Order: sequence, then C-alpha cells, then structure tokens
Amino acid sequence: MDNIDMKFKEILSQDLDLSYKYKNMVRTTLKERKKLKNTDFKSVFKIISVACTCLIVTTSIVFAKDIGNFISNFFNTNKGIDKAIENGYIFEPDVKIDSSNTEVKLENLLMDDYNLNFTLSLKFDDNIDVVNIKKIELPDMIIADEENRILFCSNKETFDNYCKEYSLNYEYLNFDDKYINSGINWYIKSKDKDQNSLNIICNLYGKNYPKSRKLNINFNTINLFNNDNSTMCIEGIWNLEISIPEEFYNRNVLLYKVKSCSNPNINVSKAEVTNTGMKFELFIEEEKIYNENDSEEVINQKIAEANERSTENLIERAEQGNYFGYYMGDFKKDTYVETDDGVKFYPSNSNAEESGCYTDLFNGIVNYWQTYNLTSYDATQNLKIYLQYKGEDIFIELER
Repeated sequence: MDNIDMKFKEILSQDLDLSYKYKNMVRTTLKERKKLKNTDFKSVFKIISVACTCLIVTTSIVFAKDIGNFISNFFNTNKGIDKAIENGYIFEPDVKIDSSNTEVKLENLLMDDYNLNFTLSLKFDDNIDVVNIKKIELPDMIIADEENRILFCSNKETFDNYCKEYSLNYEYLNFDDKYINSGINWYIKSKDKDQNSLNIICNLYGKNYPKSRKLNINFNTINLFNNDNSTMCIEGIWNLEISIPEEFYNRNVLLYKVKSCSNPNINVSKAEVTNTGMKFELFIEEEKIYNENDSEEVINQKIAEANERSTENLIERAEQGNYFGYYMGDFKKDTYVETDDGVKFYPSNSNAEESGCYTDLFNGIVNYWQTYNLTSYDATQNLKIYLQYKGEDIFIELER
C-alpha cells in the first residue's frame, strides 16, 4: 500500500464529520481505479474503498398520505425502483424486536444486484418525545446474510467482533464478494405523534449484492439527538432476522450485446437491465501520457506527475462539492436509452455510484458508466443508447 492509499484509509476510517455524499464519492472514485488496474493497465493507484463511519438520520415529517405520491417517492431514490415497487417487487415481512422499551420493526424491504432498501419503524416509550428528535445514529449496525457475507458495517469494533464470533478472515475496509462495498443514505420519512414512533428509510447501494436467502440486521445502540441539543442513548439488542422471498434471490438480469455503434473506438463492457434499472458502461481509448520510446525514468516521472494531479483534482472537486460520481468529463449529461416502442428513459442520478466518468491518464483509457430508469418491466428486444462525447453524437444499438 502506497502513501496515498494509507492517507485516504487513515482519514476515512476515523469518525470525522463528513457527509455521506462526500464519503460515497471517494468510495466510488477510487473503486473505479481498481477496475482499470484489473485490466492490466500500468497504474499506480490501488483501491481505497470506504464505508460510512456513522449513520446520521435527518428529520422529515410527512403530513399527508397521498397514495400516488407515496408510491412515486417510496424510498426517495429513483423512478426505476418506484417502477419495481408498482409491479410488486417489494417484501413486507412481519419482523419486530422489542428491547429496552423500544420496538423496532422492519416494515418493508427491496433487494437486487445493486440496491438494498428498507424501512425501519421505531416506537419509543413515553419518556421520549418523538417530535423533538432531530437526528438518529445507529453506530454499530451490521447487516449480514446466511453465509456470513457482510453487506454493510460502518463500525470497526462491531465488524471485528462479528468476524471473531464466526471465525471469518475478513479485513475491515478491504472489500470483496464476502464483504460488500456499500454506500448508504438515511432519512426519517415520517413521524407519528400519537404512536410516539417514526419511520426511517435506509438506502444501501453497491455492486453485485449476493442472492441471499436470509438477512440479519443487528444493532445494539440508538443515539437520539434532539432539537434542544439534548442527547440520549438507548442500549439494547435488536436482531432482525428476515427470510428473503424467492423473487429476490432468484432474480434475473436481462443482458444485452452491441448490435452497432457509430464510434468504432467505443467498447461497451456492460449493458444489463434489472427490476430496478439499467446499468451501462463503456471504455474509450485515448492518447497515453507517455510515448513507447520514452525512457523508464521519463515514464516514471510522467506517471508520478499524473498521479499527483489526479489526487489534487479529486480533493479539489470534493472540497468544492463537485462530487465525482456526477463528474461527466467530456460526456454531456444529456443521454437516454430508447426502447423499440420509442419510449425514452433518462438517467436516475440518485446516488454518486450510478453515473460518472474516469480517465486513466497513464494509459489514455476513458471509463464512462450510467444508470437509466429503464427496468425489466419496460425493456424490449432492442434498445438504443444516445450520448454525446467531445461534441460527437453517439448512437449504440443493443440487442438481447
């Protein structure tokens, strides 16, 4: 691990007051570097993947129950997920745990290859005023499945204890198919003063969530932060065990291949449609930063300079709020996928991992990825992608 890797991992492992958007941006950005490295390109970056160090939930009160609006903003994510829910792709388990006079109930859950969304209902005793709650932390929550694959954990002590209990050889923040690199956002969707309860929406997103048959959502601490700046910590044992329906663990993905492309330099590496959206990815070969005739000394110098510029640009964009997941480089943000019926579906743009662009300065490889609101419920035999790169209109025809 080089000095840059160590610095990022040191900073992002600490309990710093950083927004989820910032942390997820860094996580996504540096994860893309591993993808380029694994293609045998000469690269000095290694993956630095990070999880959030705490869960901060902000307040949002829902006053009305309009059914149409409820469905269209079920998890407040994107239209693709709403479309899946409209078609019944959601599970409502009867799972609840009462501990320390606080009842936690899992209201609903949705899971596919890229998303894990659920709603938790928290009902408190009378000495807690739910209306006064400003934010909530669940600092030691861990989500795992029946094969002890960890889908989310933001607390190193919790992570280490779980690995010790089940004799798992996992390393904190070293992600793989047994320890999923999940981004997260949380918010309080509603409050019920009469029941003294509130509903929390949790949106996890990553790549290649396993086809789990059971999930365990565990936490022992609930931190409450009130509008009057007072705080309260509730300690208990909340272990929610969920049996996943067959529709989730036997989920299918529609795979597409390139039929034609207006630009021969484009290599489409992914075109797949799920219940909740379409994932699309491509690579373009551009000019390298060094010449084949350069000496090893000159090549190393150019690589070092490019490495430094990339790091500086990443930090600068983060400080300015220009989060990398939405950085399009030379690609215009106007893009869509069109079905055989002539219906156009546009990017979802619901989190930093769903769209972006990265240029491998060392090898001149441009990586572009996008998520569209097209789901398997609307997908047709053929699809057409439109995008624009360096002023050039690009059309890519896909077929199943």
